[in-house]
Amino acid sequence: MDGIPQPRYHPAMLSILITQLLPLFLALLGAVLGVAIGIYVGPQEYPRAWCLAIAALFGLVVAGAAYLICDEIRIGRKVAALGMTTRREIDHASNIEYNARDRGARGTFDLNVFVAEIEEWRNRVDRLLTKELPGTGADLRFRTGNGPVGAGPDLYEYGRLTVLRSNLLAILDNLPSYVRRSK
Repeated sequence: MDGIPQPRYHPAMLSILITQLLPLFLALLGAVLGVAIGIYVGPQEYPRAWCLAIAALFGLVVAGAAYLICDEIRIGRKVAALGMTTRREIDHASNIEYNARDRGARGTFDLNVFVAEIEEWRNRVDRLLTKELPGTGADLRFRTGNGPVGAGPDLYEYGRLTVLRSNLLAILDNLPSYVRRSK
């Protein structure tokens, strides 16, 4: 067993398990409580006990439903906010590309400036994804972008920018899934 790595559990993994299992646990607790009270208290005896049991069961169901609703509202708000930010970053990448083409057409294209703009944008987006979607792999998905192998440096950087922007679009398409995993 020394050579086999043991699985590590990320703290976010425990959080995900708790948030996904809490409503199930509340429903199971309500069912067990209902059966226990039904067995313990006869059908015609102790009407107050029945009222308390029904109130407890109703309270558990309402608490579970309220938790799920609030969680979906939180996820929806985070998706909307990150969606707007991600769209702005995609637009910024398009502007970098457009400005590079414009400078190329005017004959003032400087590869070093182009690479610096791409790196600044890439690092900013990477920090955003690492901060807002920790442990989801969104930052890794974004960073895996290279230009065409064997191309000149300007074509390589242009291709890299295009791939990075496409990766960010893929993250945007799957943003609700990333947000749910980042709890």
